Amino acid sequence: MRLIQRNREALQKLFLTAGEVDALLSVASYRTSLDYFCEPEFAGEQGFELEDAYHPLLAKPVPNSIDLSVRGILISGGSMSGKSTFLRTVGLNVLLAQSIVTCHARVYKACPGA
Repeated sequence: MRLIQRNREALQKLFLTAGEVDALLSVASYRTSLDYFCEPEFAGEQGFELEDAYHPLLAKPVPNSIDLSVRGILISGGSMSGKSTFLRTVGLNVLLAQSIVTCHARVYKACPGA
């Protein structure tokens, strides 16, 4: 116990470094399993662009794009046409862009926190 108490700071740094390396290896391993991905591009200006984005949990996803650099949009369509899945795809890509710097898309451009 004395050895641990004397080296407490060094051990904490060691555990944090090991955790960070483990997280980075997990992201790298996940990226190799994807057909394609991109790293997000964060800009200071307003706008949001997502090109050929897909939902990772679908067996045969259909890539879609969205560009909100000028104005908002209205998403409409019939029942079971994919509106909710598209919105989930956008939300998931925003979350992944800001957490593990990996997007299920060819292009991701947004301001930070968008």
